[in-house]
Amino acid sequence: MQKTIIACLIILIYLLSSPCIQAGENASSFLDIEVGARAMGMGGAYTALASDGSALYWNPAGVGWSKRPQLFSSVLSQTAGNWSGLDELSSQHYFFSVIVPVSKYGALAVGWKNFSIRDIEIRSDGSDWSSTGNMFDDQENAFYLTYAKSLIENQLAVGISLVYVQQKFTFDAAASADALGINIGMMYHVSDYVTVGIKVDDDMELKWKYGGSDTIPFKSRAGVAVHLFNNSLILSSDAEQRREWPFRLSGGAEYTLRPSLFLASTLVENSAIMLRAGIDNGFTENRYNDANLITSVNPTFGFGLNFNLNQLTLALDYSFGQYRLGNQNRINAAITF
Repeated sequence: MQKTIIACLIILIYLLSSPCIQAGENASSFLDIEVGARAMGMGGAYTALASDGSALYWNPAGVGWSKRPQLFSSVLSQTAGNWSGLDELSSQHYFFSVIVPVSKYGALAVGWKNFSIRDIEIRSDGSDWSSTGNMFDDQENAFYLTYAKSLIENQLAVGISLVYVQQKFTFDAAASADALGINIGMMYHVSDYVTVGIKVDDDMELKWKYGGSDTIPFKSRAGVAVHLFNNSLILSSDAEQRREWPFRLSGGAEYTLRPSLFLASTLVENSAIMLRAGIDNGFTENRYNDANLITSVNPTFGFGLNFNLNQLTLALDYSFGQYRLGNQNRINAAITF
């Protein structure tokens, strides 16, 4: 019976991810900006691992593993020094979430993803593209409402997110849009050592006040994580497919050190230090003959600290990634009650 349920879920998600229902061009690209320093320290190979506050983005099913409330926040700082003319732009990216377990009924979570670019110069549409002396901001937000539950003796978790997207250019009140969509996910512990995860983002129609519309394209992602040496070493890999993008892979590793094995202190008791490395966006094909794909493999690195203080668990994480647009630095903090 358990295998039948799991097989049906996998088939359902596979059918939902069929390319025949993919349509539209890419809009609201800020949704593709990954969340969380732990995830990105491992190259973004997190679909089968997400169980913290970033699970609202990576795989809503991971919220179902939560047994205690959690507050989560993540900040991204990105330089644009590799692109002439972009280094003067100031971009900000934040993500906040709250997870609340609801006894035997599963867990609820809410999240907010924000991206903004300030002081974009408005230029004339003439041949010289001269400055008009005016500026505008690009403001983009996504709000998540997630429900997830673990099933089959905590071996399987399923989750669903309702996502509301807003985008606004401040130079014109009509230059604003919104969209509503659904993300679904599943995570399954194949054994004590292997976990698999699948996440599907449905396409959304971004409707502008001036009457036009864009499509936020459908995206499917699958991942596997292998836990070795009593969970001290984790190896993970993700595969992603979306319309008009080549199939791509990400991979990463995390090694956990236990200071309590070397130091006798109340502060370090049951605490941990994590070291991480990964590769993000390893394209495996070039169906659109994009010459830049061969240079798009991005190395990432990171570390994390976990502290247990009485009834609280504090997690601090940092990651660094090298990308074509510029270097990315992420910091996140999570408090579990």
